Order: sequence, then C-alpha cells, then structure tokens
Amino acid sequence: MSPKAGRSRRVSTFWRVRSRVWLAATALLAASLPLRAQDSLEYWRQPITARVPFAPTPVRGDDGRTYLIYELQGLNVLAQPVTVTRVEVTSGRDRLQVVDQAELTKSFRTIGVRRADSERLTLDGGTSGLIYLSIVVSEPARLRGPLVHNLTVETGTDGARQAHSVTLLPVPLARDTAVHIGPPLRGGPWLASNGPSNVSGHRRLPIPLNGRVAIPQRFAIDYIKLDSSGRSFSGDSLDNLNWFSEGSEVIAVANARVAAVTDGIPENVPGLTSRAVPVTLQTVGGNAVVLDLGGGRYAHYGHLQPGSLRVKAGGRVRRGQVIGRLGNSGNSIRPHLHFQLTDAVPLLGGEGLPYVHDRFEWIGTCAELRANSCSFGAPITKTSAIPLNYSIIRFP
Repeated sequence: MSPKAGRSRRVSTFWRVRSRVWLAATALLAASLPLRAQDSLEYWRQPITARVPFAPTPVRGDDGRTYLIYELQGLNVLAQPVTVTRVEVTSGRDRLQVVDQAELTKSFRTIGVRRADSERLTLDGGTSGLIYLSIVVSEPARLRGPLVHNLTVETGTDGARQAHSVTLLPVPLARDTAVHIGPPLRGGPWLASNGPSNVSGHRRLPIPLNGRVAIPQRFAIDYIKLDSSGRSFSGDSLDNLNWFSEGSEVIAVANARVAAVTDGIPENVPGLTSRAVPVTLQTVGGNAVVLDLGGGRYAHYGHLQPGSLRVKAGGRVRRGQVIGRLGNSGNSIRPHLHFQLTDAVPLLGGEGLPYVHDRFEWIGTCAELRANSCSFGAPITKTSAIPLNYSIIRFP
C-alpha cells in the first residue's frame, strides 16, 4: 500500500468514528429533552411576529421637530394570549425612543376586536394588532441606519407570567424624502383638524382593500376656516353658507396632471349623520380632484362644492391655479377641505405619504374643535414643514 493510500484510509476511518460519536451524542441529547420539544417547534418558537407594513419617511412638523410616523403590525402565533408591554426603537447605536406600557395603552389597536383600555395591549391567540408609532428624532443626523425594534411581550396567567424579548428584522427608511408642495388654500386662519398626530382619527383608520390593509389618511388634514375668535360658523349651523369655510377657493399645490375628477354629488346638511347620498368607495370623498404630482405621488382634494370644479381628468394645472371651491359633500359633517397625499389614485386605495409646505404662518392652536378651546399668538413663519394636529395656520 502506498503512503498516500494509507493516509486516505486513516482519514476515512477518523471521519467514520467521529460521525458515530456525533450521532450518539445527538441521540442522547434528544432523549434528555422534554417530549414536547421533540414533537413540536413550540419549544423554540417566539410568541409574536411583527413587521412594518410601510417604511417611514422623516417629516418635519410645524413645531420644528422631525417625526417618523408609521405602524408595527403584530400577530400572536400562539393559542394563548400575548400582551405587549414595551417597544424600543434604535437606529445604529442610538436609542430613538422607548414606548412603555402606559404609552402603548394609547397607541395599540387590536384588529377586528374592540377592547377596554385595560385590555388593549393583549392579543388573543391567532389575532393581530397595530402599534401606532410617532418617533421624535431630535437630530435627524442620528438616523445612521435601519430602524431596529425590540418588543417585550408577556405570556401566561397573572400568577405565572413569562416575559419574552423579540427583535424584529431591521427596517430601512423609505428612499424618498417628504415632497415639497405649495398650499391647497389661501389665507386663513385655517384649523388643521384631524391632522398628523398619533391620535388623529385619520391616522387610526386602517382600510382593508384589494387584499391588503393600508392607512391612506396617515398624513391627511381636514382644513376648517376660523374667525379671530376661533369660531367656525356664525348663526344656524345647519346652513352650509353660515360656515366660514364654505365656498373658499381650493388651489393646486404643484404643477401637475389631473388624474381623476368626481362631480355632481349634492352637499350634505351639516350634522353627524346627515348624508345626501349613501357613502361608498365612489362617494366617500364627495366632489373631488386628484392631482398626479409625479413619482407615484397623488394629491387628493375632497368634499368640494358640486359644479365648482374647474378642471377635467387628463388636463394640466399650474401651482396656485384654482381647481374648485370648498364644500360639504361625501362623507362629511361640515364644510371643510380634506387634503392628503397617497401613492394611488383612489382616495382609500393607497398608503398615506408625508409632505411639507414651502411656507406658512403658525398663529395658534386649539385643544379641540370648539371656539373657547383655541388660542392665538404672534405669527411665526414656518418653512418646509407640515401642519400638525389642531394647529391654526395662515397660508400666503
């Protein structure tokens, strides 16, 4: 036998012996594990999965701070309830925000199940929920990498609860930046009602459509005109003409192509339940105009006066051009302009996109839509910012 053949035989014998030892050790380990661990993946499985359905884009608010406004969608993969108790968000080596249990109570929503405040954080077996996040980035330069989310959840009963830590896959920020646009209205004062915040009704309305859940109104604003006392109407509130917003000129926020137009829907009598026509996907926005801004961005104007639209689908508009008049049509309880940007032509068919206006004046704020809850101050010029919820502003 040659020296080379002898070496090959010794190597082969070594690996056969090693393989037998490894198999024996594996069998011994398996025998020592609980039967449950051998028969099921339950022993290793994490209790919850979560993802970010739509990547966030940094956007600057009228308070000078930069925000990341987005959602986590979680799914309980166990048969037993799971409670979310903490969310930590980091970027690179920097901790951006910790959302504790008290804040989560206000920021968590189960999908398809209504719960009392004390139970909002719990997902029953096989159910899912949304965690609404509004991360304040004190220094945008700190966003040095993808976002990493670490969730703390609990399983078991009160007498024997067990905490679990679940780290999600890194989430890159959206590639696009918030688009700069002009004003959709002139003058003011305008109240940014139901505007960008973590508690806005627009923001809290996920829409299941075309096989997915989206939040098209993530950055939507209902603009309502006020007087110097913070009132939105004078006289009989059931008459649209008594609302200061009614009939105001609505203008194009950019040079754009008209992607869609809806007209001929009569105005509602102001009120919580008064609707001139049934609310459907086609009538929800009332008389409306959609502008194609390019790059997959669409500006939506809703609830306009019937017969006031001055544009047609396929036409072109220039920034500042009058496209219609503000009204009270569609799913609307008072005269106002619903304005939003999304990535799709249908009003409720896409994801809500952030935007900033080139310039406007911040002149006050309201605690709610009530005259005696509003306070006015000296005008402060804001540039490259989006009006936040309940800000009072004036456009050029």
